[in-house]
Amino acid sequence: MKLAYNCKFCGNPGTVDYEHPGQLTEPQVTNWLKYVACDSCAEFQRASRDATRQLLTLAGNWSNVIKYSPKQSNDIREETKSAIERVLRKLCNAIEKKTHWGGLFQPHYVDQIIERPTQAMSVVKTLFKPTT
Repeated sequence: MKLAYNCKFCGNPGTVDYEHPGQLTEPQVTNWLKYVACDSCAEFQRASRDATRQLLTLAGNWSNVIKYSPKQSNDIREETKSAIERVLRKLCNAIEKKTHWGGLFQPHYVDQIIERPTQAMSVVKTLFKPTT
């Protein structure tokens, strides 16, 4: 059975296959349909969530290295910087693909996270805000 829904994020209409019509009552199905997302929005949510988690983990690890092993921080600085850049590009690409904004990645974001790893979430929030 096909059920019509509007995407939770973008509001676009769609249909979803529901194979077990006897398991849920009509109010339960109606309630469940409020949480359905289209494939495009679901993929964006997954990609941005995963990249954000990776970025925050890298920033947290880098913060610990700076704090507890400052002598080793110079040895792994470039490696950490390239890992942060790779994940930040992945996040920017996901946002650009969904929003069609373009040009989100800026090298100074990487430097900002390296210099102040505790501010990584503010960089992520900046990426999600449209520029005017």
